[in-house]
Amino acid sequence: MQLPNEFISRMKEMLGESEYDQFDKAITSTSPTSIRVNPLKPSMDIPHGQIVPWCKTGRYIEQRPLFTFDPLFHAGSYYVQEASSMFVEQAVRQHLGEAHVALDLCAAPGGKSTLLRSLLPDDCVLVSNEVMRTRAQVLTENIIKWGHPRS
Repeated sequence: MQLPNEFISRMKEMLGESEYDQFDKAITSTSPTSIRVNPLKPSMDIPHGQIVPWCKTGRYIEQRPLFTFDPLFHAGSYYVQEASSMFVEQAVRQHLGEAHVALDLCAAPGGKSTLLRSLLPDDCVLVSNEVMRTRAQVLTENIIKWGHPRS
């Protein structure tokens, strides 16, 4: 992606040359691919990689496979999710003993909801809602694929 010269000049002015170089590298490099392994469906064939430090089941994987052709993906053995979205685990772990009901208001496609369902005690209730009807179906599919017995 070619950034407009005016944007580049302004960012260099705001950040300084060395910080701009780091900024430029961050926005032009390829983001790492991360997945979250389903603890209810262990499999040796799931892509393995470096652990995401803030999520016990999160993994960075070396290369992005063709998920649409992977039967383990369709079986719910893992979920493709940006590592930054997995940080919700840290917040939940801080209040795990207090939760009785968890609410995910904009839940589609289901990444945070499946993560929450894996973290919450079985006696907790998770309500996953999606107000956009066109996105609700994929939420339903991903919750079902994840396969938690209380879903």
